[in-house]
Amino acid sequence: MRTILLCSIALMLVIASTAYAGKVELTTYYPAPYGEYKDVSVTDSTNLQGPLTASGTASFTNGITVTGGTPSISPSLTVGGTVTASSFLYSSDMRLKENIVPVTGSLEKIGRLNGVNFVFKSAPGEKHLGLLAQEVESVIPEVVRTQADGMKAVDYASLTALLIEGMKEQQREIELLREKLARVEATVGSGN
Repeated sequence: MRTILLCSIALMLVIASTAYAGKVELTTYYPAPYGEYKDVSVTDSTNLQGPLTASGTASFTNGITVTGGTPSISPSLTVGGTVTASSFLYSSDMRLKENIVPVTGSLEKIGRLNGVNFVFKSAPGEKHLGLLAQEVESVIPEVVRTQADGMKAVDYASLTALLIEGMKEQQREIELLREKLARVEATVGSGN
């Protein structure tokens, strides 16, 4: 059994020969004082055991499975396929926030958004439902992120606050209409 062991303060990558079935490329090695690989590229089926930290890029071509522990990815993770999880949690503690201002004009903003059906060019035949980032950006720029390559992405979870406030706005309008209708019915019923 051949085992390759690379150790540093920032990186410990253990690849056991029994688990290795693909190709691992480690580039941009910094030898002193402790070795560190800046860029990691994994293709085919490869089982990486132990902690893996890449200070540059980590590329996994044919998928990655994380079992046990709590993986930490910072500052971002780009996935070109499907992410499946039992839940997604978003940091929302008020102690982490400042300049807190209520959402206003929710119904007007929602009215300017257009839900669309579409097919990604990279996955023909697979139908999706969503929004177009450029259209969303013109209405609610704070939920659109422009990536390094210029591609735009929508933070759909952030739209929840807009939808909640929109429903509350709509409910206030419904209540006002009910009161108005009750007054009209009372006037008609009294013969005036």
